[in-house]
Formats: sequence, C-alpha cells, structure tokens
Amino acid sequence: TGTAADLAANTDGYVNGSHAVTITDAATLAQLAAIDAKTTGTMTYGGITGAVADCFTTGTTMTANATKYVTGSHAVTVTDAATVAQLNVIDAKTTGVVTAAITDTVVNLKKLTGTNNAYSITVTDTSVAAADLTAIDGKTTEAVDATAVTTITGTAAAIDAVATAIDAGTITVGDFTAVLTTAATVAQANNIDANNGNGDITATIVEGDAATLKTLTGTHAYTITVKDKSAAAADLTVIDDATSVPVVATEAGKITGTAEEIDAVATAIGAGTIKTSKFAAAPTTAVTVSQANNIDAHNGSGEITATIVEGDAATLKTLTGTHAYAITITDESVAAADLNVIDGATTVTVDATAVTEITGTAAAIKTAIASAGINTSTDYAVTVTDTISVADANIIDADTTGVITATIAAG
Repeated sequence: TGTAADLAANTDGYVNGSHAVTITDAATLAQLAAIDAKTTGTMTYGGITGAVADCFTTGTTMTANATKYVTGSHAVTVTDAATVAQLNVIDAKTTGVVTAAITDTVVNLKKLTGTNNAYSITVTDTSVAAADLTAIDGKTTEAVDATAVTTITGTAAAIDAVATAIDAGTITVGDFTAVLTTAATVAQANNIDANNGNGDITATIVEGDAATLKTLTGTHAYTITVKDKSAAAADLTVIDDATSVPVVATEAGKITGTAEEIDAVATAIGAGTIKTSKFAAAPTTAVTVSQANNIDAHNGSGEITATIVEGDAATLKTLTGTHAYAITITDESVAAADLNVIDGATTVTVDATAVTEITGTAAAIKTAIASAGINTSTDYAVTVTDTISVADANIIDADTTGVITATIAAG
C-alpha cells in the first residue's frame, strides 16, 4: 500500500509478482499503468486524476489507459477544460464522482449527464431560460456560476425556483432582469426581488387584495389590479410605490384614510400612476380646501364627506364641486355672493353664526337669507350695496334684528 507516486516509482522493487496493491491517493492514468505492469495482483485505487489529453486521444475517443481504468465507481478528476461530450463519456464509464471545470452555453451544458458530479460550471450566455438554469444546477453538486447572465426568462414558478437556488447558494448570479411569462404571486415576486440583485422584474401579479399587495418589496414593472371594493389610501400609495406601471384600482368604490393620504392618492391619479373610476372619499381628518379640490378633481363623480379646515370665505369660495362638506365660516364680515357660492359647494348646512355683517346686493342677500343651507345668527348687520325696494328691505329685516344700511327706492 502507498501513494501512487511511490508505488509507480517502485524504488525498492517490492511491487512485483502477484502482489496486491492498494493506492491511497488519486493516481494518474500513467501511474496506474506503470503499477499495473509490475504486478499481476489486484490493484485497488479510488480516484483518478489527469488532463483531458490523458483521457482522450481525439474528441471523445478514450485512450487505452482511460478505457481500462475509468471503470466501476472510481472517482475521476479532470484537471483542465473538458467538453460536455467528453465529460459525458467519463460519466458513462463510472458511477464515481467526476470533478471538472466546464465553461459553455446553456444549450450544451444542459446535455450533461449524471447528477452527483462535482462540476464547476460557468454559463457564458447573457440571457437564459430559468428552466434550463435549474436543469444545469441539477447536474452538479457545486455552485453554478451564472454571473454573466443579465436576463432570465420563464414562468413565475421557474424563475422562483432559480431565485430559491440562488438563495441556497447553488447558483451564483449578479444583477439580472427577470421576465415572467406567467402571473406571479406576491411571494414569488418577493423571492425573485430578494435574489436578482438590482435587476428589474417584469410581471403581472396574481393577487388583487391590497392587504397582500402592499407587502410587495422593491420597485419593479408589476402589472397590478386592486380588486377590493374599499381600499385604504395608504395601502394604495404603498402599492403604487412598488411598481413603475400604473396601478388599476377601478373596482375601488370607496377610498378611506386621512386627508393627507387620500390627497396623495388623488395626486397619483393625476400623475397617471393610479387608475380609478368614481369613488367616495371620507377623510378621517379635516381637509384643506386645496386637498378637497384635488380629491374632487380625481374621484370622478364620487362623493366626498369631510370637514373643511379653513374658515375664511376668500378661500372657501374656491371649493370645486358639490360635496358633503362641514364648513364653518370664521369671518365677521362676509359678502352675500361668497356665502351663496360656499353654500353651493356643500350639501351640509354652512355654519355662518360667527358672521356679524353680510354685505352685497339685495338679490344676493335675499338668496342667502332664503337658503336652508346657510345658518346665520339672528342679529347680524346688513349693508346693501345697491338700491332696494321696501319689500326687499322688509324681507331682510324679518331675518335679523341687526342694523340694515341701505338706500330705499322711492315708490
């Protein structure tokens, strides 16, 4: 017994006759031949190591030594670059582990036979099918080097499987774009996102509920349709941030949240990153006129139920649309025309009880007085800016005990 080098050298001449020989390390084919020539006894060896030229004369034609000694369960280590065809010839000759390095295209690499060999595989393609990469990964117990790959295509399940292999360390990659040919679940999309470096993902997402969609990680080209009938504005914004493709939320007939959150959704709708149809909005916090108008501009013909922050008529009269706005006017003096415009902006009674003076034309003042949608005090002063009749003066007088300043028309 001894090393291949010692036994082949046979310095002391003990390898002779019919003595059995046990080699304790990996031997070259030349060493095996040299030892075998010295004895008719059994030669026991575990591993074979050598270059391609030692194993093959040309192409896939094995040398005499390789044909004789690459057998049974002997492990073989090829020390230089071999072709797929050559490795398959070796694999067919032994059930032992074949160790070799190979660099090639996916088309060739997936033709490798065996599954227990220690191939150091380098993929040269820049674009590969996920299923092929998984097949190649199954050919070796070593990590597959796919760092040259910049695009991986395939079904969601196939690319998800590659992502799992990357996470397990059996495939090594850099940044790659994932192009999915079937819809992906959020779990699959997140697995791919966690393992494709800074690469893009293009996919349609299976789920439609915001609770699941808002757990998407990264920002990619996801086609997303929110199917909830009622959606939280904050969730929609998070989902919008997860994709570079407009989010379809046309089934959401109601959007809930704070004024700031719903305003953010309205802004996204205006920017085209969220698509909706008509939806009702009931902010849980008071809204500014600017926020209310932004929501009104982007919720179709949907209703808005909200309390307005501002109390000055100059700002309130710029409200757009007509909604269920709770409005309290804080000005002491208000133009009747402004009161009427504000009244037209809400279906809720306007609180104008803090107003101590109403100014304007007789017609505008009479309109404000006649409206059931404006609640005033009973003692406000009135300044009429045009000439009024006695009848008009009496109408105004009947609504307030305050001083009326006006010019009465003769007759």
